[in-house]
Amino acid sequence: MQAVALETSRPVARQSGTGSAAAPRAVDAAQHRPATQEAVRSAAVPHRGLRTVDPQYNRRVAAAQQALQFLVTARKQLRDIETALTQRSADAARAGTGARKDGEPLDERIRQFAELWSTRSRASGGLLGRQLELVRDGVPRLGFTVRGLDFATLRSGPQELLSLAVEARGRTEVSSVLVEPHLSDDELVKRFDRALAPVGVRATRGADGELRFEAAESAWPAIRDTLAIRGEGRRFPTGRFNRVPATPEPPAIRPQEWSVEDVTAREGTLRKVQQASEHLRRAHLAVTGLLAEESTRLAAAGQAASARADAQWCAQFVRIFEAAASQGDYRMLAAAAPAVTRLSRERVIAALKSL
Repeated sequence: MQAVALETSRPVARQSGTGSAAAPRAVDAAQHRPATQEAVRSAAVPHRGLRTVDPQYNRRVAAAQQALQFLVTARKQLRDIETALTQRSADAARAGTGARKDGEPLDERIRQFAELWSTRSRASGGLLGRQLELVRDGVPRLGFTVRGLDFATLRSGPQELLSLAVEARGRTEVSSVLVEPHLSDDELVKRFDRALAPVGVRATRGADGELRFEAAESAWPAIRDTLAIRGEGRRFPTGRFNRVPATPEPPAIRPQEWSVEDVTAREGTLRKVQQASEHLRRAHLAVTGLLAEESTRLAAAGQAASARADAQWCAQFVRIFEAAASQGDYRMLAAAAPAVTRLSRERVIAALKSL
């Protein structure tokens, strides 16, 4: 904010008793009076605004809003399925009827939900993983195991150099891991993790204590279809790569397993639908909490930016006002006075404290 519009590149002439110095000064004041008065008026209101914000803020909030919309739609569809299942059971118990007479057939409702669930990653902006956990970096990941790559097998027999081939970034990449019988579980995990990290696959120790791998969901089809291992004739065949099965960890919700063929199947499906509803409810709470967290972070950033803007404005005001007052020009002081009257003592003290 400015009190007066002075051209800092031009020195302001001091008042002199000679007429030769006074004439240029009068011309200069006349030329700059409109700009000076306008600047003084604008100086009465500080320029506020959030100038520095986390550049990923918009992405995270947009993803959270997308995720909420996905969850709202999914929860509604599950409620409809649960209602339909309950009604079907009641109808069957009363009159032996096998279908609702109002609304869509149950299998069609389940199919629609399955289609919606298949879009989870994209529809939630990458915020929801397969277990409906929050994925803050926007890259949902998928865990999987590989047949033959378990701790017991890897420690059996003498040392062996294993070569693993997998398609990554459109081409086949080969990594090598030396396995030895004396290695601990943690050391085996580290060796596989170091070897496979460049192709986007990470190795971990799963909750069940087994060797587990993890990759981006988007990379899973290529990994599933191309993963092959070549050994030295001990744990794996020698001389050539052989495809090995990779088994993904099941997602939290599996509508493809829901059946409504008979009473027993419908009862089992109803339990699974209720469990799925609970998963979605918890995810909804988590996303809502994330939005609240982002709102708090933005408010804090806004307050910090506002405090910095106030401090900068006050410092600039002091410099320009001092320059204007040093001229001893009545018109300049008359233009600056309205700006000064809008400054409270409390605001000046608060701004100076933040410097």
